Amino acid sequence: MRKQTWKRHLALAACAACMIGSFSMTANAEISDDLWECSTYRDENNDIVIDFTEVQTVLPASWAKKCQVITSTDHASFYHTQSRELWTEELGYPNGGHLFTISFSEDYDFTYLPAYHLLGQTEDGYYFLEYPTDYQAYAENVEVADDFNSLSADVEWITEHTQIKEEYLVEDSDLGISSSEDILGISDEEMSEYILPQSSSEYLVTSDLDGLSSDEIQMAINEIYARHHRKFVLKDVQDYFNSLSWYEGTVDPDDFDVNVMNIYESANINLMVARLKELKAQGK
Repeated sequence: MRKQTWKRHLALAACAACMIGSFSMTANAEISDDLWECSTYRDENNDIVIDFTEVQTVLPASWAKKCQVITSTDHASFYHTQSRELWTEELGYPNGGHLFTISFSEDYDFTYLPAYHLLGQTEDGYYFLEYPTDYQAYAENVEVADDFNSLSADVEWITEHTQIKEEYLVEDSDLGISSSEDILGISDEEMSEYILPQSSSEYLVTSDLDGLSSDEIQMAINEIYARHHRKFVLKDVQDYFNSLSWYEGTVDPDDFDVNVMNIYESANINLMVARLKELKAQGK
């Protein structure tokens, strides 16, 4: 079975696109100190600059008219418009499409979050980016899901281009970045034992599966379940994972909850299942 070693990546759960020209912003509650009042403009690269009172973020030009921003007292959340509209229509109440949130906290109560990035400290508190922990695209529509996934690929770039304005920044705090590797506990030594070690920390693309057989892809799917301590019915599969240093099988198959999957894992399983169907159709 092929083993690969991959560069570590930050766990950035998702990304957004924003409407420019017809910029959509809704306030859910009274906003203290007008933190989330904003203006928007295009920079010299035609990217979209969103200028809040104390924080500024930049979104790629290609995101124009593809998201909405909903603000509350302590945050501004970015949503993929198509996913949110379709989920809301299906469920009957606003849901889905969450891409990322710029949040404010007066203390460190955000450090329990599974995926966040600290921007820094002001006189009144802390700003950080928060990422969803479940897959928020409307997966029933392939084009909509593809659009969501393509936007989310830019999340690291957005993080690098979101900052507290200099006049408000008191301290460039460093509480650390919570990454999927921190969450999953993957060491450098253990990375070599994975078929697709990045499958829990970034979105796979079709080329990542090139050269893998059907059996290897199926085992890469199992690998995601194994990260969450699932046991396996087939003895050869169970024996394989028992041989790996990082695996601890504690959850019986009937008791396994798929909701423990993060957004990358859910999307990557869907991609690999689709690839298995293609290989089956080709008789491979």
